[in-house]
Amino acid sequence: MLNRSATAASIGIISSVGNLGGFVGPYAVGLLSNYTGAYRAGVLYLVICTLLASLIIAAVGIKHKRLALS
Repeated sequence: MLNRSATAASIGIISSVGNLGGFVGPYAVGLLSNYTGAYRAGVLYLVICTLLASLIIAAVGIKHKRLALS
């Protein structure tokens, strides 16, 4: 468990990254759509970002389990 200050900082970081994604995602989709003339590239960008994020989360979870078992 995290103490109160670490919990508050973690929530702040998660919120900041979420807000950054809320800005960058639509901006990137619009930029790619204007550049390519179709939404396919923008959607592909979002799919790749989602897969990359899930791999990072899985890797952190695996590392966390290894540390807990030690």
